[in-house]
Amino acid sequence: MILGTRTKYGQVEGVATETKGVALFRGIPYARPPVGKYRWREPEPPDAWEGVRKCEFYGPACIQPEREKEDFYRKEFYQHRFHRYPPLWGEDCLYLNIWTPAETRDDGLPVMIWIHGGGYRQGYSHEPRTNGEAMARSGIVVVSVNYRLNIFGFFAHPALSKEQKGHSGNYGILDQAAALKWVRENIREFGGDPDNITVAGQSAGSFSAQAMAVIPQTRGMIRRVILQSGVITPTEEYGWLYRPQREAEENGMHFMEYAKKRSLPELRAMTAEELMRIYLDYTSKGNPDFNSCCQDGYVFDKSPGHSFMAGQTHIEAMIAGATSRETMIMPRISGVTKENYRQMAETYLPGCEFDLLAKTEVADDKEADSRLNSWFAWYMNGGSLALCEYMASSPGKKAYSYSFCRDVPGKDNPGPFHSACIWYAFGNLHNCKRPFKEEDFYLEQVMNQYWIQFIKTGDPNRDGLPLWKEYTPKEPMSMMLDGENFLMRQLTKRDPELMLLFTCGCSNRLMPL
Repeated sequence: MILGTRTKYGQVEGVATETKGVALFRGIPYARPPVGKYRWREPEPPDAWEGVRKCEFYGPACIQPEREKEDFYRKEFYQHRFHRYPPLWGEDCLYLNIWTPAETRDDGLPVMIWIHGGGYRQGYSHEPRTNGEAMARSGIVVVSVNYRLNIFGFFAHPALSKEQKGHSGNYGILDQAAALKWVRENIREFGGDPDNITVAGQSAGSFSAQAMAVIPQTRGMIRRVILQSGVITPTEEYGWLYRPQREAEENGMHFMEYAKKRSLPELRAMTAEELMRIYLDYTSKGNPDFNSCCQDGYVFDKSPGHSFMAGQTHIEAMIAGATSRETMIMPRISGVTKENYRQMAETYLPGCEFDLLAKTEVADDKEADSRLNSWFAWYMNGGSLALCEYMASSPGKKAYSYSFCRDVPGKDNPGPFHSACIWYAFGNLHNCKRPFKEEDFYLEQVMNQYWIQFIKTGDPNRDGLPLWKEYTPKEPMSMMLDGENFLMRQLTKRDPELMLLFTCGCSNRLMPL
């Protein structure tokens, strides 16, 4: 077991975990603290240190809004007997964690970098659901990353763009790219293979993993990605997590005026706590949030969806999917009936990606309400299928599609809610308080092994697992992860539900017969 090693910036000492042979290094800095004059700048390498840095404690998360006590996700993921919420957080937040089962630095184990979700507004790298210990036990070096969020990670302004050669606003994404570069330079010292890296994420973390597959800052650094419930689709030029830089800059100017500041030095002189207080007040008034990437010509010259559509990715394989209903994440649209279904769809879900959803026939009020309130699932699943289509259409690239269908047990009957898949993929059901059944533990075992095998080889299959067929344009197959049957389902014109899912995300392709 590697409990001590040397990085490019200094020596580090980790701790032994409860899992035999797995060491954990918490809170390693991968960039200089983005504070003071470094606020709203591209991350710089960390300063070297003397002596041994003891990596016993997780680094601070990015300062963020605290979740309300009755918030579903606070209760689901953060109220754990061994976990403190809210965690320590602040502006000095660019730290990563490494779980390694390696015995020596020459082991050359595959590496997974996990990017947390939270809508680019909240979240952090050491949530109980994404503890990397179980994955590391199967021969993977697991890295989880904190990055700048909200006003600290996605603030754009014309003065910043002038200062930074014409671009501003994507600091959180640049943090992730800097973490990836740090891993490439140092992971061999932890027994990892820098030439066998998979980037994975869920929700906004999945958007980020998609970005890592296309932006120039990460070219040549990763081999594959896993996208869980979060893609920027090829049908949308801009969306709520991706906007033009001009629009992001206008929001920044409005915020500066709201904060009663007249210059960047004045904004940078504010304490993190003061900036957070004004940010929360600003967004509470209905102003746009600072939780979107922007097309700045430096990180993004086009949307990640369009990059996939054009075959312009620098990865060789991908898993992409979502939960089948994506419940618990969006407010319900009330008052939907069979008679007003189309009008309600056009009112609440404008945009080309929902045109077909609005035009589908519904049998009664119950179906109308269910379908319209499943729009987020249509969006996530459809976009994932579209990316699989484009990825599989590129020479030498492989894609695997899934839908997480398991009805998660509990008195609240949450169904296959947004983020439910994380517990299973990481092998962490033991960290959750829900009354899981035998089928849940079987699904956890199979799903965890699919993910591990893909991280190792680029193919989720191995002996003893249900066959997961590769998605191809001629045979567009998707794995139904339900804990019982593990069925492969083919998208065809005879399957209107999946055809609609696909077409919502990929409107310019015909379905196979």
